[in-house]
Amino acid sequence: MTSEDLRRLTAMLEEEQVQIESELAEFAVRNPLIKDDYVTHIEPAENSEEKAEKLADYAVNKSEEEVLETRLRDVEKALERIEAETYGICSKCGLEIELERLEALPSANLCATCAGL
Repeated sequence: MTSEDLRRLTAMLEEEQVQIESELAEFAVRNPLIKDDYVTHIEPAENSEEKAEKLADYAVNKSEEEVLETRLRDVEKALERIEAETYGICSKCGLEIELERLEALPSANLCATCAGL
């Protein structure tokens, strides 16, 4: 991987981090007690019909929160690997992760073989 590849992939990861944080902010707030954790808020309701609707929205948002939190953690770990100069190295076999794989999934920590692709 060239230094230009690394700069480009770093920019992709940073952009994804901002996007994920923005998506989370639409329906959740950061948990001040737990690093990298968000809490989905539920809107108050005035009647039972509205309450049912708010609970359904909450369930969808909670599920989305969990997916986005996982993606965010993966991106942050990839950025940490860049800082540690271990980015692009498979965490399982120690070989270089294919550039095509990193371009498709910049947060990847496994090569295609170890990922079972």
